[in-house]
Amino acid sequence: MKKLLKLSVWAILLALVIVSCNKPADIIQPQIEYAIQPQIEHAKFVSGNIFIQDGDVTLKTLPVGVTRYLYMYKQLTSGVPAVPAPSGTFALVDGSEFLAGSDPAIFWGNPANNPGHFPATLMVYSNYTPAMQIRMVAKTEDASNVPAYLGIFDVLPNAASFPVYIYGKRLGDVLTLDTDELTALPGYTNMSFAVTFDKSTIDVPTTMITSGPTSLTDWPDYIYSGTASTTVSVPFAGSGAKTVYDGLDAKITGTINIAITVDGTTITVSTPAVAIGHGLALTLKTNKVGWYDSATMQIYDNDVTVDAVDIDVN
Repeated sequence: MKKLLKLSVWAILLALVIVSCNKPADIIQPQIEYAIQPQIEHAKFVSGNIFIQDGDVTLKTLPVGVTRYLYMYKQLTSGVPAVPAPSGTFALVDGSEFLAGSDPAIFWGNPANNPGHFPATLMVYSNYTPAMQIRMVAKTEDASNVPAYLGIFDVLPNAASFPVYIYGKRLGDVLTLDTDELTALPGYTNMSFAVTFDKSTIDVPTTMITSGPTSLTDWPDYIYSGTASTTVSVPFAGSGAKTVYDGLDAKITGTINIAITVDGTTITVSTPAVAIGHGLALTLKTNKVGWYDSATMQIYDNDVTVDAVDIDVN
């Protein structure tokens, strides 16, 4: 059976923000088949649910997502996207994939609909998903319009089961340093700590179309727009872990160096940065008992030697 879906423009817009009750079987059959190429007319589409779930990582603060954007890209070359995908492989769906004047063509022909934007509190969306190799990208921004979560999903809709799930991963990194074991030692004066590391800025737009997809366990491979060496002085006062970096725009890469200065003398210890998807909590450890002693002082009492002398008295 063939059935044409006719929706008003308003109904089409609402279809993006209201939980859809359509099932995977709600597929509009076109007159001709489609092919993967830049200009595709009469392409069929799927009306199915898209679930977006933003996740977090241990240690990382939980950014408050305010606005979520859903990008729909068409793949311009055939085959499964490479990881990373070749430059220029994807382009935004723009309505030219469908018969001119059809509801999907009108919907996607409106630039305001791609990417669509919604309150981040909504998790389920439905739209005219083109039945061709596509890439869906979910990007969630915080109240300052900074990207906080990024999810990538590659799919051939008419060969996949709906609903589909896009798992957004928390962008950025976090680094903390606990110095309590050193600062608790007696005998210190003028102690300071400085952490030096490479902070690589995440190029979110490029990552969206060149990185591999995300899943419950897989993270995107961040593409960086630049790397700068950064030094952060960690305050001496207070106890517990102190934040060195906690941000959304960059990933700590390379080697992390910690300079420890006591009474004008500096020693440096190092550790490598961790992989994408992991924060790093550093704790400085020592077996010293004080800054002037390297071991416990021992005191021993010895008896006085007694010499025996005989004295004759006549």
